[in-house]
Amino acid sequence: MPRLNPAANEDPVARPVRSNKRKAPDFGEADAKRPRYAEGSLNNLPTELQVEVLRNLMVPDERDPLKTVRDLASLRRVNRSSRDLIELEIGDGKFVDLIRNIGVARWQLLKIIDPKEVEGKSRFAKAETIPWATPEQRSLLVSNIVRPDRSADFGDLTCTILNLDYLERSDRSRVQLHVCHLARTGPAAWELVKGLIEKSEHLDPADRSNLLKATFDLENPDARRDCLGAWAARCGRLDGQQQRSLLYAARNQASETAFTLGAYAHNLEQLEPANRRLLIEQILTTAPERPGRLWALSGLVSKLDVLVESGEQIDEYEKVRVANEVIAGLTHGPHEPAMPGPEHWMTDPELCQREAAHQLKSRPELLEQYQIAFLHSYVKGHLESGNDADLPSQVQLLPHMQRNQREHFVEQALRRATGDDDLVWGPTLDERVALALALREKDLEPAEREHFVNYISDVENSCAYLEEAVRHVANTGLDRFSPEQRTRIVEERLFTFQEKEAADASLVLGDVVVNARQLTSEDIAMMSKAVRALTVSFRVDENVDKADPNVRSLTARAARAVTVWTQEAVHNAADLSARSKLREGQSGIVTQLDDLENPSVAARGYDHRSNDTRGR
Repeated sequence: MPRLNPAANEDPVARPVRSNKRKAPDFGEADAKRPRYAEGSLNNLPTELQVEVLRNLMVPDERDPLKTVRDLASLRRVNRSSRDLIELEIGDGKFVDLIRNIGVARWQLLKIIDPKEVEGKSRFAKAETIPWATPEQRSLLVSNIVRPDRSADFGDLTCTILNLDYLERSDRSRVQLHVCHLARTGPAAWELVKGLIEKSEHLDPADRSNLLKATFDLENPDARRDCLGAWAARCGRLDGQQQRSLLYAARNQASETAFTLGAYAHNLEQLEPANRRLLIEQILTTAPERPGRLWALSGLVSKLDVLVESGEQIDEYEKVRVANEVIAGLTHGPHEPAMPGPEHWMTDPELCQREAAHQLKSRPELLEQYQIAFLHSYVKGHLESGNDADLPSQVQLLPHMQRNQREHFVEQALRRATGDDDLVWGPTLDERVALALALREKDLEPAEREHFVNYISDVENSCAYLEEAVRHVANTGLDRFSPEQRTRIVEERLFTFQEKEAADASLVLGDVVVNARQLTSEDIAMMSKAVRALTVSFRVDENVDKADPNVRSLTARAARAVTVWTQEAVHNAADLSARSKLREGQSGIVTQLDDLENPSVAARGYDHRSNDTRGR
């Protein structure tokens, strides 16, 4: 018979647990076996701790917004009750649905960039993805780009300058020194200088001073003129003497002096009071027949309130002097010729005169009584004209129109305006109406804005001048349009983008990047798809220079747009205290959350802090 184990019938629970550990001393308790627990879960924590853990996922990481997106997306993997807790904590049950759509466009772009190149030795591929790199990777890339033994690659530098604000201060300084060195040793680097000027708010004062000197040292007069004009919107960070040097350099150019001075006039608030008076003197003493003078004068008129705010008596005198100069010009018409080409539409002399009249009449508190009377008569004469040729003038003066006259006027003007078949060059009548509407976009009522968007988004009406109208409203007032209207405007810009050569396509995409914060997730995905298609076509086109910085920077611009958009979406979603302010302005994050309540509407983006320059 087999031997029976006497312990076999014992209760297994009652049976003592054997242990390999040595016995505890008699004076202490025996070691207990470490119990096994189930995998860690938020469900095992008290409610207060669950909320605290999940709340920490809401902290936006400005240095790495995509990490924040990944953290937020992980909410999909927690259980329903935990998701309910975080949704209650942030105050909206649709937030998780929003997060699901944030990273889509980034993956679209990753299809263009070869990951092996990013991980390998390709400086350009690394420069394309600077916003997605760690600070250490960015610094290493800058070291490789500015090495003196490396040949200058303008594609690498273009992408690096585009993302200058993502670099550390010391790395920005190294890029600036390298670009200025290239500009002094070779004339082809002036576009890098201009690009760096457009990012100069991210440079230290010493770096800006060095960059300013490099601007003055440019030998090519056209290159120097473009760079002097680029400083106009950024000269507020320079000291008074540096501003004065810029104005003298602009005045002493061989050609197109008034256009450069006009750029400073449209940014008059950037200048110190003494330099404002210098600029006014330079513009008013420019010969009336010089092209661009009226554009510069209209810029001064649009900034009259800057002179008034200073409170100085001498500025009060300058204000009256500028107004009298405009009124004198209105009595006899423009003397200067119009510059041909769609890119010069805003400098058209007649358009500039009417714009100056509109700006003056809109500020009667700044004018003398005789000036008010003259402007009233001038505007009334244009608005009461029954001639179709005056439609552009009437549209430009729309805010001064009586209510009964204004009703349905925009719709009728777009219908009445027809092309001028006998025109040799310049915009046709309907194109001039559209350009005038673009100037008045912020003054349009909702129904008028809808008619305008319908017109400019009509493919049959597409032309170079209408492209300029679309570009103007996209860059100056996109936040005043509804999300659906914004998408249609972006569609027009991307349609233009796909039809352009490399240099022009780069400029168009740059405009989209500037407005990235105003776009929806659909818009960003649409942009990524367009960039991918055009990049692929450039790669297989034998007539396209693959080393052209404009070609090589397309993906980098798109990557920046995606990053800026993602960062803004994360910031808005996490900034709970700003929600009431966002709702008051109907900004994008609120619009998106509201749209998500309607299943037929796709998830949308955001648009907060639209005046910030990080998107550039």
